[in-house]
Parts: sequence; structure tokens; C-alpha cells
Amino acid sequence: ISEKLKDSTSLVNDYNIIGIIHLNMKAFEKAKAYWIKGLNLNMIMKNEENNINSYGNLGNVEAELHNYDSALYYFDISLSLSRKYKERYAEIISLMNIGDVYIRMKKFDKALEYTIQSLDKTNKIEGDTKNPKLYLNLGLIYTGLKEYKKAHENYDISLKIEENVKNSDEYRQIYDGLSRLYAAEGNFVKAYEYHQLFSNYSDSVYNDENLQIMSDIKTKYEVEKKEEEFKIQTEKEQLINDAEAWLLSYSSSEQKKISTFIKKYHQKIHHIKDLHAKVILSNH
Repeated sequence: ISEKLKDSTSLVNDYNIIGIIHLNMKAFEKAKAYWIKGLNLNMIMKNEENNINSYGNLGNVEAELHNYDSALYYFDISLSLSRKYKERYAEIISLMNIGDVYIRMKKFDKALEYTIQSLDKTNKIEGDTKNPKLYLNLGLIYTGLKEYKKAHENYDISLKIEENVKNSDEYRQIYDGLSRLYAAEGNFVKAYEYHQLFSNYSDSVYNDENLQIMSDIKTKYEVEKKEEEFKIQTEKEQLINDAEAWLLSYSSSEQKKISTFIKKYHQKIHHIKDLHAKVILSNH
């Protein structure tokens, strides 16, 4: 619809949404293709500010694909644009994302630098709720730096926040982090306990994903069913249009006879695409 109306802004939003859907389905290359379309369109419209999220999304995809240098490249652009246009929340997310990439790269000093910046800016926003992901990341970072006391402190904060948020996937990540932390400390009993909690939440997340998959399948089935119904209805309407045009070429008395015939044998009459009733008549 947006393409037909040539509404470029709406089209960019559509590209971003479709990209996110593909990202959630792990179809990374398709997600990238839509976000790049949005970027290019914004460049044509000279709407640089709208590219903040697109660059961030591209960074997320590259991080999932373990292309960390590319991920940092896109996150750095997103961070620069968010600062240029004073988008505070976008800046916080960009800083957190950069820190997250450095954690994956095991560059814990760099990860700490960006994560602390993100946390400081979050705390400066009045009334903003705490982000458990930041404290989770700090737990991972301090574990990597072997500052185990600080790691425990941040995991504890993250768990307290999660009591209100109740995000199964974040619980899973916290328990996995605590399991690794206790293992690093040599406390394998505790490490095993948290690994069991991690496994339980992994099952929960897996079940949630299965429910989502079933929901997607059901949605796809309903869409295809509607499309088929629309196709059948269109063919019926086309048959009516052809029949009406055909009948008009006959006299009134002949039209009555043909109408009676059609009513009697309507179950056996089918539309043939691109073939008009008058064409059949002219060939016999």
C-alpha cells in the first residue's frame, strides 16, 4: 500500500518492521536487506535522523552472525547519530549494544567502559526504571575481569529488578552467568544449582518459542485461507461479468432461455481464466 501511495516515510517504517519480523525468525539476511532498503530511502529523502534505529538493527544482526567488527561499525554510527540529534534513549541503547559486543569478544575493559556510560546515562533520566540487562552485562564483565565480588553484586541487582519484569529469557541468562561465576570461584555445588535453574528456564523459553511458532503457522494458514477465498470469490465475480456480457449479445427471449439453462446447470459451470464465453461460441 505504501509503495502504491509513494509514501516514503511510511515505507521506511514498513521496511523496519518487516526487518524486525525476519530478525525474530532468525532470517538475518532478509532482515538486513529490508533495513538497507530503509537506509537508502532515508538517504534519498535526506532524513538522517530516521536511520538511528536502522543502523542499530543492522548492528544487532551482525552481532548475531558473529561479525563483530561490522556490528561495532553500525553501532558506532547509531551512537554518533543519536548524540547528534540528542536522542537520549537511542544513545543508551547504542552504548549498551557496543558493550555487549565487546563482552562477546571478551574485551572486558572496553565492555566495562561502554556499559558504565550506558548505566550512568540511564540513571540520569528522571523516573527511568532500571535495566536488568545492564546489570547482567556488568556481572558478565566483572566475572571476565575476575572481580567476583562485583560480579555477585550486579547479578543480585539484576535478579531484584527481574522480580518486577519477569522476563524468562533474562532470568535464563542471569542463572547461566551465576553458574559460570560460581564455577570460576570453584564452588561447583552452587554452579550446578544455578545450571539447573538455567536449564529449567531454557525449557520455558523453548516452550514459549514453540507456542510462537505454532501461532505463526496458524496465522500463515489463516492468511493463505483468506487468499484462497478471495481468489475463489474473484473467479465467481469474473464468471458473472462474463455471463452478463455474453447474455447482452442475445435477444430478450434468448436471454431467458440461457438464464434458465445456467440456473439448472450452474454447478457444472466454471470460469476459465482469460477465456470469454463469446470466444467459445464463435468457435462452435
